Amino acid sequence: MLHTLMKSPYFIDLDTMFLMVDLNDDIIMLQDGVIFAVDENFVLTYKSYINIIYILKEDLEARGLKNINSSFKVINYIQFVQLTFKHTTQMNW
Repeated sequence: MLHTLMKSPYFIDLDTMFLMVDLNDDIIMLQDGVIFAVDENFVLTYKSYINIIYILKEDLEARGLKNINSSFKVINYIQFVQLTFKHTTQMNW
């Protein structure tokens, strides 16, 4: 499953979200969800739940975010589309 986090992590139930994440799932942060990746953010403690969390480059740039934690993988729209083909189901947060 592909989990898409589109809201600020301050406004969603991260505990519930990460309880639903399976080892075969992918997570991508879009729109205001990219705030999740800002370095020294308290929500980074959730990062240990999954190996790779993707961040959409265009949304980072649109919000002027530059201090991104290096453990996230920044991807573009083409790579995002590839993730949607990889996963037949999606959950939007």
